[in-house]
Order: sequence, then C-alpha cells, then structure tokens
Amino acid sequence: MGKIISGEKYKDRSGNLYQAICTALSLESEKNVVVVQQLFGDFLRLIVPQEKFDSIFTDVDVMVTRPPEREKAISTRERAAIENLETEAIHTETGTQDTEGQDDNPPAVRDMLAFLDTDDFEEKFKIAKRMAEESEIDDTILDNMAASLDFIIDDGPLDGRIDELLRCLGTRKRFETTRLRGN
Repeated sequence: MGKIISGEKYKDRSGNLYQAICTALSLESEKNVVVVQQLFGDFLRLIVPQEKFDSIFTDVDVMVTRPPEREKAISTRERAAIENLETEAIHTETGTQDTEGQDDNPPAVRDMLAFLDTDDFEEKFKIAKRMAEESEIDDTILDNMAASLDFIIDDGPLDGRIDELLRCLGTRKRFETTRLRGN
C-alpha cells in the first residue's frame, strides 16, 4: 500500500472506516505499530502492527464519505430541492436575486436554506426543532444538515436520527459561542 499517512482514511475487509492517527514504536515488542481510530461506533483507538497493516486495511478515496451500498436514490422532489439550493448558491455568489419563484420553494427547503445560512447554533437548533415538529425533515435533509456541521448520524429510524441531530446541536449551542473569539 505504501507509506501510512496520519489523517488518511482506510477501510477494513468489512468496509468499516478508520483513520490513521500516527505510527509509533512499541516498547514491548520493539516493532513499529500504527494507531488507528474507528470512524464508527465508539470511535475506539486501536494499535495494529505495521507489518500486518496492509493485510488488514486498504486505502479509501478521500471523496468517499460512506459505502456505496448505503447510497440512496434521489427522488424527483429531492432533485428539485437540490437544484433550488444550487440556484440560491449561485445567486448568493453573484449577488443577484431571483425574485421569481422564490415562494415556490417548499417550507422544508426554505427552512433548510435558513439553517445553512446562519452561523448561530442557537438559531440552527431552533430551526431544526421547528422542522422536526412540522415533520419537514426526511433522511436526505437530515443527512445534509448533519454534513454541513460535520456530524455523523448513524442509520436507523428517522425519529432516532432526528433526536441525535438535535442532541448534537444542543451540545454545540451550549459550548460553541463567539463571545471569547475575535469577531
């Protein structure tokens, strides 16, 4: 496989993702080892003998964020929402406004845009909670919200995934403020 790089992602034979933390020397065996961290479950850190590393792990393309078997088909409604988000991003970058059809966006898309636009975690939490109460969040919207915050929300029932998103947002809003940072 070549040189092991800290921060590089690898997968085992089962397709589970790991990240190389560092290489080290074991005082016990006096052999080189690689410290890896699971990118799933309990995020455990493991020590793997360097000579066995290539037989256990393979490189993962940096652009792959989840195994292909977990990819979902995009419905027509979701595709339209994505196109609306892209159009909004283009208008934001160019400074132009498209007043035509703005009211055509479904509430979930408008709320999602508001969620992405704000940097305030208190506001993000309120928007997500309101969307959850109004049943606007589906798996795709939840995945997009989580990805925008670098959260990893495991697959499962939608209600549990929404609760996990709200829990993570609640923690972030409590601990991440701008009062101690230079604005």
